[in-house]
Amino acid sequence: SAWAVGAHPAILCRCAVIGGAGSRLSKHGNHRFAALRCLNRGLVMRDLLPTLIFLAGLAQWSVLIASALVPVRLHWTSAFTGLPRLHCQLFWIYGGYVVLAIVALGALCVFNADELAGGGLFARCLSLYLAAFWGIRLSLQALLDVKPFLTTWWLHLGYHTLTLLFICFTAIFLCAALA
Repeated sequence: SAWAVGAHPAILCRCAVIGGAGSRLSKHGNHRFAALRCLNRGLVMRDLLPTLIFLAGLAQWSVLIASALVPVRLHWTSAFTGLPRLHCQLFWIYGGYVVLAIVALGALCVFNADELAGGGLFARCLSLYLAAFWGIRLSLQALLDVKPFLTTWWLHLGYHTLTLLFICFTAIFLCAALA
């Protein structure tokens, strides 16, 4: 149809299914209206996604504030005294790799938000990786025994803020991967 010229094929496919015969989306029985509403939502998301990816990049860097507090708040110096030196070194090395990964992933998002939202194969693969990275981290929140360490209101707030950030990261990058 002429009204759909220039629209992304995936959006048109979804709109055709949603706005097709037998659809109950439109109160007025106008299936073309329902398809146009769907098309407009898809276009808004396409326009909004680069901004969300950019903001997610900045927010990923903010997670490093919590990372910097971990050795101090969890008393790593005294907690690791009974461990062999190699184990302590590995903790620091693994932590360093995670920090570098978050710095790099944040930079990719901040400096390449438009490309990541563009829907190319590499952008989708990287977005899927980011969704998996933060989705796994989100799922680990439920397994961590943090209760003894959440001794103040600001630590509780920080913990729940991190959980919210992990949810947002996972959702944003999943949308980018599937867009």
